[in-house]
Amino acid sequence: MSSFRFEKNPDISYAINALVSEESSDFSKEDLFRILEESMANSIEYAHGEYGNTVVKINRTDGSLSFYRNLTVVDSESPNVSLEISLQNAQEIDANAKLGSNILNPLEVMSFTESMVRTFRSSLNQKMTMARKEKEYDRFQNMIGNLVSCHIKRSSNFGLLVIVGKTEAFLPKNQLMKQEVGSYSPGDSIQAVIKDVVRSDVNTQVILTRTTNEFLGELLKSHIQEVGDGTIQIKGIRRFGIWYYNI
Repeated sequence: MSSFRFEKNPDISYAINALVSEESSDFSKEDLFRILEESMANSIEYAHGEYGNTVVKINRTDGSLSFYRNLTVVDSESPNVSLEISLQNAQEIDANAKLGSNILNPLEVMSFTESMVRTFRSSLNQKMTMARKEKEYDRFQNMIGNLVSCHIKRSSNFGLLVIVGKTEAFLPKNQLMKQEVGSYSPGDSIQAVIKDVVRSDVNTQVILTRTTNEFLGELLKSHIQEVGDGTIQIKGIRRFGIWYYNI
C-alpha cells in the first residue's frame, strides 16, 4: 500500500490548504476531508481506468494518503482483480472476511501525475459546487416562512430579482401588493417572507412573497416590540383586520 503526505505533492497540498481555509466557515472539516478523498479517488480512477471502487483515506493527524480498492469477496480462484478478491486472499488481509463481504485491498499509487492533478482539481470543483448548492438549499428550506431583508438587483415584467445575503431570490409580480407593482428600482431595500425553495441542476431558486398573512405577521413581529416578545399574541390575520390579545 502506498502512503505519502500532502507536502510531497505541492499541487495537492495547495488545493487542500486553500479549500480548508476558504470553506471552513461553511463546511465541517470532516465534510471537506470526505470531498477531498472522493475527488482524489476520481482522479485515480480516471488515470487508471478503474471501476468506481477506489477508496482514498486521508490521515487526519499527519496528512498521509492511503489508497485501496473496495473488492467483493468471491468463491473463485480467478476473480476479476479490479472488482473481486478470492476468499483465501481476503482472509490474508482480514481473517474475518466472508464470502459476499467487501474488503479494502491496498492499492499502489506512487505519485500524482500532472493529468491526475488536473482531474483532481476538476472533480474537486464539481463536488464543492454540488455541496454548496446542497447547503444553500437546506439553509433556505429551513427558513421558509421567515422574514428576510434583501435589496433589488433587477426588475422585470415578471417580478423582482433580489439578493438575500449572497443568494439571488425571486419575488414574483403576483406576490407583490397591487400598489407596489412598478414602484421599486434596483438598489432599493425591501423585506419579504420566504415562500418556497426549488432545487434545480443549475441553482437553488428561492421564491419570496409580500402578500401572505405570514408576511404581515412576521412584519408585525419585527416592527412592534410587544408582538415580537410575545406580550401581544396574534391569533389571526384577515384582509380586513387582525385578531390579537394581550398576555
